Amino acid sequence: MLTIFAYDLCLLTHRLADMKVKGERLQETGHGGQLGLKINIQKTKEMRIGVRQQESLELPGEAVERVSEFTYLGGIISATGRTDRT
Repeated sequence: MLTIFAYDLCLLTHRLADMKVKGERLQETGHGGQLGLKINIQKTKEMRIGVRQQESLELPGEAVERVSEFTYLGGIISATGRTDRT
């Protein structure tokens, strides 16, 4: 499973191609004038759970940092599938 965390937004997919599409749609919707938001790549993280594909994820044209653990809404989520409270 591929996961992207951007602020308090979490996108989930099973395929890298789907994550790229979701990221592009988020960029278009947020920055394309509809919401006035822009994805901050430096604050955006990617985590893969049980995925063999290692191709880097890029949104929009910049590589997203891959992490093995992430704090989200008061909990720690890890690439091993575990969750813990902070």
